[in-house]
Amino acid sequence: MDGTPQTDSAGRTVPGLHAFLADRDGAASLIMLFMVLGMMAVGALAVDTMRHERERVRLQATLDQAVLAAADVEHDRDPRTILEDWFETAGLAGALDPDRIEVVQGLNHRSVNASASFEMPTALMHLLGVDSLDVPSTAAAEETHNDIEISLVLDVSGSMADHSRLANLQTAARTFVDTVTERSAALAGLTTVSIVPYSMTVNLGHEIAGLYNVVPHADELVHPYSSCVLFDDDDFADTALPPTRELEQYPHFDCDDGDNWGTAYLPGAVRRISTPLCPRASADDPGSNPLTPIGTDAGALKAAISALTAYDATGIDAGVRWGVAMLDPSAQPVVDALIASGTVDASAAGRPYAYDRENTLKVLVLMTDGDPDGQRDHPSEVKSGWSNVWYDNVTGRYSVLVRGRHLSDFDYDRAERLPAHSACTAFWTDSELASAEVDGIARVAASPIDDLCPPRWYWVQNDDARIRQQWQGPWHHEFHDHPASQHAGTDDENDWDVLTEDGELVRLTNQAVYDHFTGFDAVEFLYRPLWDHRDAANRRWLSSAEWDILNKRKVTTNSADGATTRLLDLCTAAKAIDRNILIFTVGFELDRIGRASDRDRAYRLMRSCASSSGHFFDVTSLMAEGAIAEAFEVIASQIQQLRLTR
Repeated sequence: MDGTPQTDSAGRTVPGLHAFLADRDGAASLIMLFMVLGMMAVGALAVDTMRHERERVRLQATLDQAVLAAADVEHDRDPRTILEDWFETAGLAGALDPDRIEVVQGLNHRSVNASASFEMPTALMHLLGVDSLDVPSTAAAEETHNDIEISLVLDVSGSMADHSRLANLQTAARTFVDTVTERSAALAGLTTVSIVPYSMTVNLGHEIAGLYNVVPHADELVHPYSSCVLFDDDDFADTALPPTRELEQYPHFDCDDGDNWGTAYLPGAVRRISTPLCPRASADDPGSNPLTPIGTDAGALKAAISALTAYDATGIDAGVRWGVAMLDPSAQPVVDALIASGTVDASAAGRPYAYDRENTLKVLVLMTDGDPDGQRDHPSEVKSGWSNVWYDNVTGRYSVLVRGRHLSDFDYDRAERLPAHSACTAFWTDSELASAEVDGIARVAASPIDDLCPPRWYWVQNDDARIRQQWQGPWHHEFHDHPASQHAGTDDENDWDVLTEDGELVRLTNQAVYDHFTGFDAVEFLYRPLWDHRDAANRRWLSSAEWDILNKRKVTTNSADGATTRLLDLCTAAKAIDRNILIFTVGFELDRIGRASDRDRAYRLMRSCASSSGHFFDVTSLMAEGAIAEAFEVIASQIQQLRLTR
């Protein structure tokens, strides 16, 4: 046989062919062929899918970066141009869809939406009839620069001179200013900073004080020596401090209880106290630690910080009161006036903004190293009106013009000029001393009370080493006529009005007396001789009521607990949801406060005033020297994060 299948006459295979066809050996090869073809198709799909995903990721990353760059409000280039340049640099110039670019621009806001796509040729899928795959991408970016208003409320009390605290604070505060202003350089006025130094009070300076309704005590004129205000508890109930509200001017005095005769006065022809509770200021000289309002220039702000000096007590409540005032929209008229005068840059127009203004962040940073002191005041009787103290412009000497009885008992020059009136040689009785007062302190602050007896001068020997002997006996001839007066020997030699008109003597107001003398020195060298002559018991020209007033050198109008209460009231108002002022507090070496009760109060105050426990920074004396700087850096960093959102 030749191997050809045999068939019968009907064309049917013979039985051997049936056996061959029934043989299953080698059937798996056919199945494998189909499987290989399927796997090749899946592999082609996988390869091109991975290529597609890679290209999609590259396109998406390029588009994301491009829209972020285009949305940067500090760029002055056209956002579309930025997108096109970015894609061209990435080698995807044809992918960006120019018809699907959307830009929304505002003053401190920019949003960019864009789409891109391209056709990716397939590597293997074309074998299956798919020649290309579409690679699409969309992205949106938004940048909003918050307008930021910051009040930096800094403790500059006397204790800040200890342990290099003030120097370390100044370094930290200068760095803080650099950090919060550096990103806003391209948009002037984006971040404003008010520097509010405080000791017992806040020195407003004459310009700012003149923009508020600062009123004197009683019906007097505002004194020219300094520019601080006394606060009532009601001033802490709300964040607003409108310039129309009446604020009493802080009296000008130094409540130092020590003997400062000739040792603690500023140099010059006229004797002046060196450390009044409200720092001395004038139109030409803002004085120590003035408030710097709504600053936009980092250099000027840092210069103000560098000029800070340690000074007096710790009036935290006064510091925060003015810090909040510089954030409250009630100060807008004040800022407008400061812009008009050139004190504040015009870019700050409209500030402080309304609390509900979009893209506005208000921040108060409070730093202290101590427990709050109670607010100190002067007795009301010596906060206004004329005194009986005179200053001689020629000799530089001070004197007190005295009207009273028993002056003729002393052997002084020109004693014979006293009229022979029995009332003048008699002593004041206790009842007369009590009843002879006019307005409480008449013989020291107002008109003479005994016209029957002529006045005599009591001289204070300025800068005399024997000053304490001045009131130890009549042999020093304290009482006599005015020796330098051109009217000596005439009827006008003791006439207050004539002497004042001639300009020989300057009659001092009560406020002027305390500009020249500390409270201690005024009592000891002006008034005690009139109350407590050592040569004769009970020979007095002052009533007990007068002496009690003059000897009361200061009055604490609210305790440390009272200061804490009203400060916390203001912090609560500032943090309210309709105000939402963000408050950071820094306790600087509070662990050095001596008394445990004072230390606990300081910690409680700083923690409670802060917006949260995380906004309170406890910088202890055991930390490294730069710890205060680190605290301010963290605060500045958090402010920057809040300023920029994407």
